[in-house]
Amino acid sequence: MKIKLKEYLDQRDISLLRFCKRTGLCYKTLNKWTLGRTNRLSSDIIEKVCYALDCSVDDIVEFEIPEHLDDVQKLQR
Repeated sequence: MKIKLKEYLDQRDISLLRFCKRTGLCYKTLNKWTLGRTNRLSSDIIEKVCYALDCSVDDIVEFEIPEHLDDVQKLQR
């Protein structure tokens, strides 16, 4: 997964500190998101971020298939 929060905030000229203060979300957690240092996504935080930015999950999270899953077979319907 790739978290695109930094790009989204940059496009809107919103600093991470200002965004955290406005939303009440933890700076440390969202800083990890912007630096790509976490894959853990809390649905509560995603909900607040999307609400505050008036965006969808697809706008800030992009699914990338990790290399270690390349050999996993997909289920056929």
